[in-house]
Amino acid sequence: MANFPFDPEELANEIGVPLELWPGNCHGIASAVLHFLPVEGMRLARGHWLGEVSSQSVYHAAPVQHTWLMTADGRILDPTRWAIVSPRRPEIYLGPCDDYDEGGRILAARVPPPFPGSRDPYLSAVEALSLDQKEELANALRIAWPGSDSRIADELAFAVRADPSKVSNPASLYRFVDRIGRKAMIPIDSWLRVMEPEKLQREPGANRTFSLPPPTRLNDLELLSAIFNRFLSIECRPQIEEELSELGYALDADLWRCLNALETMKGDWQVNHLPREICDTLAVIAGDLLGKGYGEELRVERFAASLGADTLRLDAALRAFGERAGYDLRWNLGPQEGHERSDGFQP
Repeated sequence: MANFPFDPEELANEIGVPLELWPGNCHGIASAVLHFLPVEGMRLARGHWLGEVSSQSVYHAAPVQHTWLMTADGRILDPTRWAIVSPRRPEIYLGPCDDYDEGGRILAARVPPPFPGSRDPYLSAVEALSLDQKEELANALRIAWPGSDSRIADELAFAVRADPSKVSNPASLYRFVDRIGRKAMIPIDSWLRVMEPEKLQREPGANRTFSLPPPTRLNDLELLSAIFNRFLSIECRPQIEEELSELGYALDADLWRCLNALETMKGDWQVNHLPREICDTLAVIAGDLLGKGYGEELRVERFAASLGADTLRLDAALRAFGERAGYDLRWNLGPQEGHERSDGFQP
């Protein structure tokens, strides 16, 4: 098994497309890399880039439609990120899911939901069903039966628009929606990820495969430090100084001081030995701000997943940190069995 080539010129030679043709051709380049330099478990992903856009790039401003590759361990392999952020310095990105929004789910979540019962296309679809079909749909959505048409429509609207990771048994739901002739309601990227994943992967039988450098394994404090540094920041929350002021904290004297202290301790300390004052401050701030805002919960979860932590581990790490401060920092576990989401959806 060969090592994946991270030199841009070498990669360009492997896929037969010179670097000067890469900007503006992210989908074609990512597809070529997927098929010509296959890595086990790697798949195609399409959505938006939400980060900074260089004024020297061929793009204008975020959000930018974009295509990249997802590795089996959750990291991003993006051959054309440089064309957006540093067009004069080509490099191949392999790292966390920072400013990527697969399927546009984060952008969609930023649009506040309409009032319950006002989703006309979904309500019309539910009203057209037979009683047996309504019961089957309610079961697929994991809500109590009998239920009102408007309640079923509300949950259906959420479920078909949400990232599949936030839906209980999406395959069962998607099959039902397809069977009643409403497949068009399901975003194509969600359908492919759940129902036809082979279309996002290389065809089997490659005569050679490539390996990537192994991911860095983080302990829980390293995981939380990375998450806090990213999402409790001005870059991700431009209004954070005002939010901190409402909590009685200051950006530099409290948040930055505690984040810097955690950064120095994360490799050697255990959670239950951390100074209480650091845990108290960060627990209160994280409890109020981490993952708050439309789409932010999914953004945190995707970032954590790209660092090797699913929602169960994220929840466990936050709980342990909160317990040190006597503070409840549990995470919403979405469709995990036995838990409910903060938006009221009962899985």
